[in-house]
Amino acid sequence: MRRVLADAAWWAGEFRRGVCVEFDGPVIRRVQSIAPPGNGRWLLPTFANAHVHLELSALAGETLPHPGFADWVEQLVQVRRQWDPTDLRASIDMGVQALLETGTSVVGDIDSTGASLLQLRESPLQGVVFQEVLGISGPERWQQIGELLRASSSSTDLRAGISPHAPYSTGEDVYARCVSVAREFSIPLASHIAETREEQEFLEHQQGPLQALFDRWSVSRPPWSDPQTAGLSVLLEAKLTPAPLLVHGNYLHPPTFREIARTGAAVVYCPRSHGYFDHPTPHPATRMLEAGVTVALGTDSRASNVGLDMWGEMSAWRCVDAQVSPERILECAIDGGRQALGLPPAQLVAGQPATFQVAAMQRRISPERWLEAAVDDGWKTKATVVGGQVVAGYLEE
Repeated sequence: MRRVLADAAWWAGEFRRGVCVEFDGPVIRRVQSIAPPGNGRWLLPTFANAHVHLELSALAGETLPHPGFADWVEQLVQVRRQWDPTDLRASIDMGVQALLETGTSVVGDIDSTGASLLQLRESPLQGVVFQEVLGISGPERWQQIGELLRASSSSTDLRAGISPHAPYSTGEDVYARCVSVAREFSIPLASHIAETREEQEFLEHQQGPLQALFDRWSVSRPPWSDPQTAGLSVLLEAKLTPAPLLVHGNYLHPPTFREIARTGAAVVYCPRSHGYFDHPTPHPATRMLEAGVTVALGTDSRASNVGLDMWGEMSAWRCVDAQVSPERILECAIDGGRQALGLPPAQLVAGQPATFQVAAMQRRISPERWLEAAVDDGWKTKATVVGGQVVAGYLEE
């Protein structure tokens, strides 16, 4: 039997002082309140990063041109084409380690080749690996996806999903095909929706930087019957179970929030990626929460972020919106992603999996401000435990 003592815990959706957790193998055996031991440790569930591209973890986003989205896409494609399978495997491994070291064990990963799904099966990560398709994806990719879906149909910890990339790269017919696949296999679907103004300009008016990029590539604009609602209307009208993940949603309009909430779809907000592209308007995540939308947090990839740690995402959200409470941000980082990915909420209670993280203060903070410091870059993961195994850091007992 192993045990962990902590000065505080995020326990059953509440911040509590003093806790002792005992676990034996993969299961928590007992959780009890104690007098704070004074060790400066905080026990909380692992994070759920609902949107990441682990295959791009070796990139340094700050070296790619931005905030111009089309220029960034062009440079990203050029860099990515230089990688061989060994580079890809190394990049995925780098991302997995980065997640575990910063307290994340649940992931919604976007996989454009099938390599990530195969590698993540050998990792402690849980969640969904979404197989990405574009309008230019050929029969071989679709055949590969079918084989991966059939091979992973019995998996419970790490499932395969489907992801039509984005309306600017993937047309209505491909979205409809992805919906059919999601329904046939009862798997999650994720897609980049309403991500940039450049995309809107391209889809609605066939002009702007993305149109110029597609002209240079000699690629046609994907066909949409209604470019103004491209992607969103197809996914909401499909009434999928599980409901889809709408990634980014930077330019979703408030009139759609109630409909999104009604369908059960989740929106994944990536605060630092949002800041990377210098969007002129704040992300509507807080208003979405008020409308009843499930909001999850994600890091996006290292191609548009300085790291993959969820502590940084929580801090970035708090920096741009001081009105949202620390409790709400923590809920989005822990259970928002789990709900979006079809997983049960995290619970530090007896009988549940021994999956949690232990964090330590990066600076001296009064106990009254510990919760606020969680979303103010005041804590750092010291150990990550998944199924009773320490998968990153060192667990002090």
